[in-house]
Amino acid sequence: FALQLGARDWHIGLLSSYVYLSLVFVLVGKFIVSRLGAARTYSYCWGTRNVVAASFLLAPWLYTNISPAVGLGWLMVSSLIFFIFRAMGLSAENVLINDITGDEDRGRFLARWQGFAYIGMLGMLVGVSFWLGEEPDFSRFQWVIGLGCVLGAGASAFMFGMPESEGPRKSSREPLVNTLRMLYGKRRLKRLMVAFAAVFAGIQLLVPFQVLA
Repeated sequence: FALQLGARDWHIGLLSSYVYLSLVFVLVGKFIVSRLGAARTYSYCWGTRNVVAASFLLAPWLYTNISPAVGLGWLMVSSLIFFIFRAMGLSAENVLINDITGDEDRGRFLARWQGFAYIGMLGMLVGVSFWLGEEPDFSRFQWVIGLGCVLGAGASAFMFGMPESEGPRKSSREPLVNTLRMLYGKRRLKRLMVAFAAVFAGIQLLVPFQVLA
């Protein structure tokens, strides 16, 4: 989609890095959870994310009727906003899962949920690949984006009414420094945190160039 709008290598690399650069906004999401709760934060942020994604549909029109630079610039800016709201919504995910599951079934729930999610994503990717074909035009991309926005809006509306306790609000009011102290005070957690930091740092450095390759 971006390539058809005239994106160059650095545009593609920047777009690929948004998913990681925007993660700092998880801290904003943590604040919102402390006020609204996890389910509503998830619903509001991811609902807004889908509204922003729907604005991608305007990029080809701007490209054709105003200028290529405006069309591409619209996509670049709206994509950044999309990932910012995604990051804020992510802050609600773990606390909500902790709230609706217990210690005895949390691992089973996560394994099944992630398994179904990855299988679903793989199926959608295969279907989208066949739908787009080798040389897709703007309209095919727009159909895919539009369908994704409709599905995402429906999921966001469903999340709004999910019952939860006061646990997510209370845990999100806990200062981040206290969590870091707890992690630092337990050797196994500290090693896990260092390992995750190394893995994600490597991903952030490599993914933009992998997309270009």
